[in-house]
Amino acid sequence: MIKRAFLPIFLLLLLCSFLPALASPPTRTVVVEFANKTDWWGERYGTHTADMLINRLRRTGHYSFLPRREIRRALGARSLPQNIYLKKDIAVEIGEELGARLVITGRIESIKVIKYYRYVPAPPPPPPYKRRFPPPRRRVVEKNIATLRVKIKVRIVDTLRNKTIWEGTKSGDVTFPKGVLYRPGPKGKWMADVAERIVNEALDKIAYEIEKRTEYLRK
Repeated sequence: MIKRAFLPIFLLLLLCSFLPALASPPTRTVVVEFANKTDWWGERYGTHTADMLINRLRRTGHYSFLPRREIRRALGARSLPQNIYLKKDIAVEIGEELGARLVITGRIESIKVIKYYRYVPAPPPPPPYKRRFPPPRRRVVEKNIATLRVKIKVRIVDTLRNKTIWEGTKSGDVTFPKGVLYRPGPKGKWMADVAERIVNEALDKIAYEIEKRTEYLRK
């Protein structure tokens, strides 16, 4: 009787020991160093942005990444720069050569100050014409407020399907008093911190999109 009682527990433990082996292995992925169309810190910031995206995706455990030197070698053999936004056909070619299922390529499109708008409730109508519903909201320009916005474009290519599974642009914003960005004195590190903050926001959105678009690989 005791042996029979422990048999289901033993089978359950045996099944649990095989579950990690049944799970899908990480997808081999190439992340090309991002191109940078802006004049903020040049190509090295494109490389830094790609590294930040890799760190986000690595934490999920769903992807394995090829070493940077192998990607640079494959790009150099085609006389391509290391910071580049690849077309689909070239991405497929490089991915197949390196044995990767996914190729992720990106470009920092812009980092610039834009106008900032905020929505406020419209003033209530006079009592005789008072509505039963909340008044509409209207857009008001805050002249003493500015927003710094980054836009990052990304393409994800499935080399086995020979297909771009997603291409899109995500943005990150930070709002501050208008004169702060141009304040006198040393501001290099301050501006770098601001750029890091908005790039992180955009990369969070991109990482979520990559996870969602590549979910079929884990089924």
